[in-house]
Amino acid sequence: MKDGAQVMWGLESGARDGIDTSLRLLHQAMAAQPNNVVAQGFLGSLYRRKSLPEQSIRENKQLISLLASNTLEMYSARQTSIVSVERQADIDQLLGNFSDAIKETAESLQSPISGIAGRSVSLALTEADDHDLASARAAMNEAVNFRSFNPHFTANDTVMMRMQLDTNAQDWTGVLSDADAFAPQLQKFPGLRSISPTTIVPLAAYAEAKLGKIVDAEKHIAATPADCYDCLIARARIAELQGQHGRADYWFARAIDGQKSIPFAYYYWGEALLERGQPDAAIAKFTIANQKGPKFADPLEQWGEALMKKNRSDQALAKFEEAEKYAPNWGRLHLKWGEALGYAGRKDEAQKQYALAAGLDLSSADKAELAKVSHG
Repeated sequence: MKDGAQVMWGLESGARDGIDTSLRLLHQAMAAQPNNVVAQGFLGSLYRRKSLPEQSIRENKQLISLLASNTLEMYSARQTSIVSVERQADIDQLLGNFSDAIKETAESLQSPISGIAGRSVSLALTEADDHDLASARAAMNEAVNFRSFNPHFTANDTVMMRMQLDTNAQDWTGVLSDADAFAPQLQKFPGLRSISPTTIVPLAAYAEAKLGKIVDAEKHIAATPADCYDCLIARARIAELQGQHGRADYWFARAIDGQKSIPFAYYYWGEALLERGQPDAAIAKFTIANQKGPKFADPLEQWGEALMKKNRSDQALAKFEEAEKYAPNWGRLHLKWGEALGYAGRKDEAQKQYALAAGLDLSSADKAELAKVSHG
């Protein structure tokens, strides 16, 4: 079996038998042809779906390296350039650099040879992660109009796109409705059952916990793989919601131990510590998250909130300003920035930030807070 044929066989087998079958066959293809950029390209995507971000980054970097020579000439020069941009976007997403990933994904979408369906979904996901929900909704509407040569993965990613948007909007009932809508796809593509635990379940279980369905949340998250990064973070956050701080710390540490270079577990751990009233401990985690993902806006914003808890709104302003470089359309960021300006006595500037926040997506709690502080 030559070149792309073995790759497609691996993907089609995975649609029936699961992601590990695809990975095994793709690794076999790479062993037979170490410069097979098509096979190499899918490895990064598959490890991402298994929620193994460091492995995904490693495979994507290897792909970019192979594309520089493209010795088998499996892609044209134009394709080589676009695929490299796409995979750099994937790397940036996994490091919290959503602002660059959005630009790279948008660039790839301008090419008629891009994997349009997957990249449109990716754009919506990344914009949601960057707290730009209006742009994410627009990209989502575009994404559903595209067809894919790899429909089982697109089916999973489309549901993930909706779940991530609803998660960022704190619409927990919507997250569960999205997950329920995935059931027919499991019947159509049985292999998706192998990636549902690492993609759909972590978001759904956390939504269940937020809605007070703790028994269901614990049951579902307990069945996820022990090395799944997003699952370990979800375990920690579900424990935190129950006030089980020691158990949450254990799961955060487990997530970090498996994926030390990825910033998200450090960030969520810091968020939990801040909620516990430990701003110094939280800042220590946000500092590491910022080191791992320098363009990841969330730890910078939360760092600013931690400084406000320490009555250092003057220092918080710098963190909010830096975060705004990477997430300019984040409603909560502008709300908190306005509050910090208000505490610093800069009332006119505070009102400008409140006006920006009012035009962006805010949770119900943030809307109530905005109404209070902007008229205070």
